[in-house]
Amino acid sequence: MINGEEEWVVEEIVDSKWHRPSTRCPLRYKVRWLGYQDTPKYESWVLATSVEKSPEAVAEFHAKYPNKPGPEFFPPDWKNKKRKKAQY
Repeated sequence: MINGEEEWVVEEIVDSKWHRPSTRCPLRYKVRWLGYQDTPKYESWVLATSVEKSPEAVAEFHAKYPNKPGPEFFPPDWKNKKRKKAQY
């Protein structure tokens, strides 16, 4: 527990993808969580910002799969851009 919240530990990153670029973080990673084997929570898609505390797992994934989407493809100022809301 950290600050009253459960801390999840990345076991391994197994995939990455782009998710609608209008979201706050367009890069997603499919993560396997340590200690959750044989449960429905073992794998989940998360924002790339959710694995910032696991740079080794990110580096290992991209070393294995260099052509998969990753942070090196972000424009340098992507976090600071204001996004327009969709007009319906």
